Amino acid sequence: MLRYVSPVQLTGRTLLEDCSFGGVEFAAGDFAMLLLASGNRDPDQFDEPDRFDVGRNPNNHLGFGFGIHHCLGAPLARMEAQVALTSLVARARDWPSPSTTCRTPTTWSCGA
Repeated sequence: MLRYVSPVQLTGRTLLEDCSFGGVEFAAGDFAMLLLASGNRDPDQFDEPDRFDVGRNPNNHLGFGFGIHHCLGAPLARMEAQVALTSLVARARDWPSPSTTCRTPTTWSCGA
């Protein structure tokens, strides 16, 4: 789920050294915005990137960041999500099935 609708959509970094990316030169001190949401939908990394698939394997998403910026709370967040989703599924067994799929746009969440 974190790959499909990530809590953090973008982040910024100040470059520590000169570098190039995609044929564009960047200087140390430049500020770069990283669109994590785009990386989570990269067709070179994910088959059918716009399809919601809870069983996707491998699922190397950027929902908790990466490298030295990886979220320290990721294990706790995974455990909380497991408890919450297990509880929700147990309570939802008697809910009627929806007749259509509906997604309501919000100002705090992005996705397909």
